[in-house]
Amino acid sequence: MGKISSIHIDTKPPSLGVVQHNTRATPTVNSIFSQSKNEYSCTHQESFQIYRAELKKRSQKYFEKTKQNLQKSVTTHLSGILNLDSHHSLEDLKPIFDYLEKELGTKVFQVAIHRDEGYIVDEKHPDFKGKIEYIVNEHAHFEMLGIDENGKSIKRKINRKFLIDLQTKTAEILKMKRGDPTKKSKRMPMHWWKEHKRLENIARMKDKKKIEELLKEKEAKEKEKSKKILALMKDLNSQNSILRKRMQNEKFQREDYARLEKKKKELKAKIKLKDLTIDELKKEYSLLEKDFFDVAIKFGNLKNEKEKIENDKKNSDEKIYSYEEEKENIEKELSAVDYVSAPAPVVSIADVEKENIDLKKELKKELKKEKRKNLSLRLRVFYRFFFGKNDKKVAVRNKKKRLRKP
Repeated sequence: MGKISSIHIDTKPPSLGVVQHNTRATPTVNSIFSQSKNEYSCTHQESFQIYRAELKKRSQKYFEKTKQNLQKSVTTHLSGILNLDSHHSLEDLKPIFDYLEKELGTKVFQVAIHRDEGYIVDEKHPDFKGKIEYIVNEHAHFEMLGIDENGKSIKRKINRKFLIDLQTKTAEILKMKRGDPTKKSKRMPMHWWKEHKRLENIARMKDKKKIEELLKEKEAKEKEKSKKILALMKDLNSQNSILRKRMQNEKFQREDYARLEKKKKELKAKIKLKDLTIDELKKEYSLLEKDFFDVAIKFGNLKNEKEKIENDKKNSDEKIYSYEEEKENIEKELSAVDYVSAPAPVVSIADVEKENIDLKKELKKELKKEKRKNLSLRLRVFYRFFFGKNDKKVAVRNKKKRLRKP
């Protein structure tokens, strides 16, 4: 038996994000089959542009007639849904929306055909008959203005007579069987229907253990599915900007930013191929951040050590300079002594000369010691930055040995 046609217009304001949901711009748990067969009249951005332009035009028309702005309580956006067969396309639906626009004075600004929803009848399903079946729920969503061309609400036009005529017209246009007009049935919201079917299936399965297993398995699948949500460009840009701000605060080099941009291009390519989940994206940036800041910490430590060594070298140079200056002053004082005209010293000249010789020896020793220390510091700096810690020790030890040789 063929499908029965059905169309429904919800007179309550739609939920937030319905326009993005229709074009699958946001992830949805309802999609279980491939989205490649879905059809959209336009993107969600284009839909919003049409909606805003039409709303502005109709609001202006209302103001010109009444000298009042639209009431805040008026519903400016209505949603609808209708059943389809597998062969129907957007072109087949055009006469239905032309009829709506003519009768209600509205504007249909988005249409989306979904062929990625439904369910699978396998061995765990109560209707399983030995063969796995894929039941696709083909349907179309449409979004339209809630006010007519004069800015008045169209709800008053959506009465019982109009809805009966609309059901008949839809069945004729789509060439499907019309539902029974005498049957008084009320449309159940989708999430209520799903819960009802779930409880109905559980009631048919009397084994409590199987029910528990089924619920646990469903929970595990939902968790696994949430992990497999594909990353979008906005997720990539968000992660990239967070890391870039941290790098700016730490004053990283140009080559580090080049490396970040290279990584971003690689991940962007993966997103285009739909081969990157949000979890994988976060993990990639976490590893990159750790790598950047580990290197930064190591470099900072080396920089501090280099500054310390340079300060020690500077102090050593100052000491050598002061010793040499002191030596020159003493030599000047000694050369200025007049041994002939001077009064007879208390100490003999031989003792003074001996004392001066001893002092010169001590100063030479101190000077030699400081020069060795200065050379040692220079070697430490050199081997620290070019050969590493262990090689530096060996090199300094060998240098000292060579210096000790006569």
